[in-house]
Amino acid sequence: MDYLPQYARDRIVHEYLQKQLLKGEARAIQKQIVNGIYGDSIRKIEDVKSYKEARKDPYLAPHWGIYTAAYSRRQLLDLALKVQGWYYGDTDSIYCLDTPENRKLIEEFNNKVRAKVKQFCNNFGYDYELMKD
Repeated sequence: MDYLPQYARDRIVHEYLQKQLLKGEARAIQKQIVNGIYGDSIRKIEDVKSYKEARKDPYLAPHWGIYTAAYSRRQLLDLALKVQGWYYGDTDSIYCLDTPENRKLIEEFNNKVRAKVKQFCNNFGYDYELMKD
């Protein structure tokens, strides 16, 4: 797996860390900014010509957003197939039966995500303690 260019990583990490420092309404607004970065990479592509034009944008190319959505959905669906009593899943949360088995599966999933975040921080010099939750 490769990573986004440094200019994109730095912007995303900066905005995410800003969100982590805030509370209440300010945090909600900052969360929209963070989510907006992803939204900037997902554009309505009507035809091949508009896709080629969108790819010329040096900031966020559409294939990064497409990959992010597909990768996230795959991770969520993999977990959905393992837990009992799956009700609903969103981009950053799931709802399922509260059982010891499900809690264990969710904790294992979260630990894998934390390990990926830690590796990312180690690879690129970001502070894991600020990024871990």
